[in-house]
Amino acid sequence: MNDDPPVEGLPPAAWFVVTFVVYVILGLVVKSTVLNWIIGPLWLLITLFLLPTMVRRARARVGGG
Repeated sequence: MNDDPPVEGLPPAAWFVVTFVVYVILGLVVKSTVLNWIIGPLWLLITLFLLPTMVRRARARVGGG
């Protein structure tokens, strides 16, 4: 069992699953080298870091006044 505290700012596990499923569906629909070599790494950056950061900031702004 892992007793380490969760990493601060890390999205929940369900977020990783949703991101993976959407990326796989996009890969099946849009068969392109651009999707594999450019969008692939950017997809992870955007969906697992930038998007959750923007959501947290928006919630803090609305909740914090």
